[in-house]
Amino acid sequence: MTTPSSTSGGVVTYEFIRLGWRRRWWRTIRRYPVIPGVLLMILVVSGIFAPLIAPHDPQKADLRSRHAPPVWEEGGTTKHILGADKQGRDTLSRVIHGARFSLVFAGIVITISALFGVPYGMVSGFIGGWTDEIMMRVVDVIFALPLILLGLAFVVVFGQRLDILIGLLAFFSWPGTARQVRAETLALKNQDYVGFARLSGASTPRILFRHILPGVINTVLVLKTLSVGGLILTEAILSFLGAGVPPSVPAWGLMVAEGRLYLTTAWWSTFFPGVAIVLTVIGFNFLGDWLRDHFDPRLRQSA
Repeated sequence: MTTPSSTSGGVVTYEFIRLGWRRRWWRTIRRYPVIPGVLLMILVVSGIFAPLIAPHDPQKADLRSRHAPPVWEEGGTTKHILGADKQGRDTLSRVIHGARFSLVFAGIVITISALFGVPYGMVSGFIGGWTDEIMMRVVDVIFALPLILLGLAFVVVFGQRLDILIGLLAFFSWPGTARQVRAETLALKNQDYVGFARLSGASTPRILFRHILPGVINTVLVLKTLSVGGLILTEAILSFLGAGVPPSVPAWGLMVAEGRLYLTTAWWSTFFPGVAIVLTVIGFNFLGDWLRDHFDPRLRQSA
């Protein structure tokens, strides 16, 4: 290890140590998803420990605190650090509980879409022929359906229900997974180890789940990580249009929709949940990009 250099006056300088530390830190930032990891860690901790972290009940209204400004604004108090909405509900508490809703919501939708889309894509790509054609045309039909229009129609018929929203987004999420998995399966089924499995008498289900599935699981992991941000944005858009979650749920998109009429007088009601949406989407997108680069050997070799 290089020893610290000395000046002519005998004063030891550690400038090179500071430069080395900066280079190592910058290399770590580029190699690992440090920043998105921190953002997502904050999201996860806020979601898991929301009842302990939130200073107030997110549903408790206090009309005396209606549109209370943040603590740094004139008239703001420490009671509502990020201000309050039109019903006097604490903005910080609702943003924290919104993290829990986003995690649970995205997790349920992704799980449902993966459980259906992955087997569907593997079967379509492995069997091929007319089966593949018919299965992929079903996917094309679903892609052609207008999500927002159907969301508004379901609200008119069934009302704003969380289970309807989850089912609707899961229905529109699995075709993308199925199409990507099918493409991976088409490449993997011609590999030698799959041919050897066929010669050994392995059944189709065994080949699919023992030999094909391990080859596509990395792609599915990257795809689902990248889709989290899109799901949160879609939920926010539907909630903004009144076709999302019920008004009793502290969701970020619903908070933005409720506060849009007060942008000039109570901007904090919309600004902070909007920032939470942006940071969460950026964090998951960056994490998905890193996972894609990490699992792709060609990108690892060129790095």
